[in-house]
Amino acid sequence: MHPAVVYTLGRLILFAAVAVVLWFLGLDLAVVLFGALLISMPLSWFVLRGPRDEWSRRITGGVERRKQRQAEVDRQLDEEWERDQSDGSAPTP
Repeated sequence: MHPAVVYTLGRLILFAAVAVVLWFLGLDLAVVLFGALLISMPLSWFVLRGPRDEWSRRITGGVERRKQRQAEVDRQLDEEWERDQSDGSAPTP
C-alpha cells in the first residue's frame, strides 16, 4: 500500500483511538474532539515515523528522476541546437 495511504489511515486511527479514550473519561464532545486533535498530532510524529519517512523517500526519488530526465532532455536539445548552428539551418534570433 502507498505510504501516503498508510500514513493518512494511521493518523485517522490514532485520532479515533485518542478520542475514544477521552470519551470514556466522560469529557464533553467538543473537548474530546479538540483534545484528540491536540494529543494525536504530536503522538503521530513518533508513532508514524516509518510511513512518513517512506513517503518522503518516494517523493525525493521522484524529484530526482524528473531532474535526471530534464537534464537529459536539456542535453539533447543543446546538441540539436549546436548541430543546427553548425549547419546554418537554424534561424538566428
